[in-house]
Amino acid sequence: MTPQPPPDPCVYISLPQMYQEVQYVSRLVSRMDGKLDGILAESREIKGDVSDHEARIRALELVGKP
Repeated sequence: MTPQPPPDPCVYISLPQMYQEVQYVSRLVSRMDGKLDGILAESREIKGDVSDHEARIRALELVGKP
């Protein structure tokens, strides 16, 4: 009796499984994109606040100088 070759160690992924995974990753990327948009909006708001505070401090410094 001849020895049998070892089974093929490959993993089979069907097209529906791949499609499902791609859809899942797409949803995750969309959620991340939405969160990044929120972070960017907050960052712009903070940058505006910092500029406003800096302008106010500079004005106070000018008033306080003799």
